Amino acid sequence: MNGTVNLILCDGAVLNIPKGITVNGEYGGSLTVWAQKNGTGALNVDGTEYGNAGIGGIGGGGSGSTECGGGSLTVNGGVISVAGGSQGGSAIGTGQIASAADPFTITVNGGRDLGVRSGRQRVQAPPFERMTE
Repeated sequence: MNGTVNLILCDGAVLNIPKGITVNGEYGGSLTVWAQKNGTGALNVDGTEYGNAGIGGIGGGGSGSTECGGGSLTVNGGVISVAGGSQGGSAIGTGQIASAADPFTITVNGGRDLGVRSGRQRVQAPPFERMTE
């Protein structure tokens, strides 16, 4: 993904992304996740390949694969569950072989649940309060 993307999770809806979301910081990649009023929309990112992050950079393995890092993720609401790559990619952040010069920025302003997995294990983060206007 290049540029800025705003993703709105509709109440009661579930969006499943089986191969991850690449946020390419080199081209201004920025993903912001929003939720509707009740904050019950869900985003499940799973099954990423090689050393890729669930949400973020790519890196290592695969034909023609090159590393891309940097970028940012902002969570303003919803129920988010993310798994890392099968060969060492983070759940959220850079790919396996990213350099320190390519930091990935994560901002959590709200949401009901943010869970990340490395392999099969899910790490539960505390519930977040939904932002009000």
